[in-house]
Amino acid sequence: MWTVAKIKINEISSFKRELINKIGYETIFYIPKVKTQSFKKNRLKDNERYVLEDYIFCYNKKFEDIKIFQSLKFVKGLKYFLQGCINEQKSIKTFVEYCKSYEDEIGFLKYSFFNKIEK
Repeated sequence: MWTVAKIKINEISSFKRELINKIGYETIFYIPKVKTQSFKKNRLKDNERYVLEDYIFCYNKKFEDIKIFQSLKFVKGLKYFLQGCINEQKSIKTFVEYCKSYEDEIGFLKYSFFNKIEK
């Protein structure tokens, strides 16, 4: 089952590591991101930005048990899990698959993703 967590973005690796330690290695994480470029000191610099800022999609079969969220309440780097994810499984899965269909070979969203949304 998919769930959406709001996290402390500077503690993302701690969050992933601790969540895997608590519920298992079969946990899948997805964060849509985009690569941007900017000039700094007359040099072109690549930047990585998360599209949904501090939200992350997490998948694990154990999320079907509502009690698991109580045990994960104090995972390092977690602010909270969004409520209602159980009822929105189809929407979450569709959005994740839609984002993945617009990724390049490195895992960044293509700009055509944003053009499609704009229309």
